[in-house]
Amino acid sequence: MEPPPSPSLISRVSSPLSLVLIGLAAGIVGSFFGLGGGVVFVPLFTLFLRRPIHQSTVTSLAAMQVIALVSILTYEFQAHLHGQELVRWSMVWLLAPAAVLGSSLLGIPLGRRLRGQSLRRIFGLALLLVASRMLGWFGAGSPPSESAPWPLWVAGPCGVLMGMASGLLGVGGGFLAVPMLALGFQLDQHNAHATSLVIVLAASVAGTLRAQQGDDPERKPDWNVALHVAPGAIAGAIAGSMLAAAVPPGSLRSAFAVVLSVFALQMLGLGQAIAAGARLIRSRVRGGRVSD
Repeated sequence: MEPPPSPSLISRVSSPLSLVLIGLAAGIVGSFFGLGGGVVFVPLFTLFLRRPIHQSTVTSLAAMQVIALVSILTYEFQAHLHGQELVRWSMVWLLAPAAVLGSSLLGIPLGRRLRGQSLRRIFGLALLLVASRMLGWFGAGSPPSESAPWPLWVAGPCGVLMGMASGLLGVGGGFLAVPMLALGFQLDQHNAHATSLVIVLAASVAGTLRAQQGDDPERKPDWNVALHVAPGAIAGAIAGSMLAAAVPPGSLRSAFAVVLSVFALQMLGLGQAIAAGARLIRSRVRGGRVSD
């Protein structure tokens, strides 16, 4: 059972400006890294707005649609100006239909069956996986493999897995799509980011529509929050897409990985334990000094 929210905290964090800033952060991160923004939305909705984890995930799906759509349009506009192709539509047609099925038929129903604490832990572990990938572990940031790309028939199962992660965790599936596209199907990193966002958009729309059909209000999107974060998300998505083409992502990736790790510890329930341990050690040290 989660502790009741603090009214002062909610009123402060739920102010329109704060929600716009949340949208701005999610838009920049989601567009820059091709993740969709759910890795920012879900922890902030859960930890600061104190929304139930089930509602946080589906509200994230609703809010991510704005980020994904604006990011795709910005990427395509930049590609048109430079005579390039960023979104690999051939991969979209292979992966997106499977992602839609995975989100609506597997991810959302599975999320409804899980207890809130279990879902928080799964999401925390997923955040640690994303942070590890951003820090360069598990092959992220390494040059493309010299082995042959994955066969195209693998796209179907991969799309289902992306969609299931999207519906279950509210993250759009981008944290799986980007490494699969870059390392498995050997797309250029910029192509992988742009293509991932189209898959994120398709999976998010399907998951939101399925979640909206439920009866439990705590498992349906909070459209008030989703609409309030939208202006910041739009601005952040445009900024993130432009930064992705101009800024080396190494330092920003590392900093964001640290932030994600902190969120992950909080979602796993380890943040309070670590803080309590630090306070205990500090009190013991002070007590030792006094006795001396």
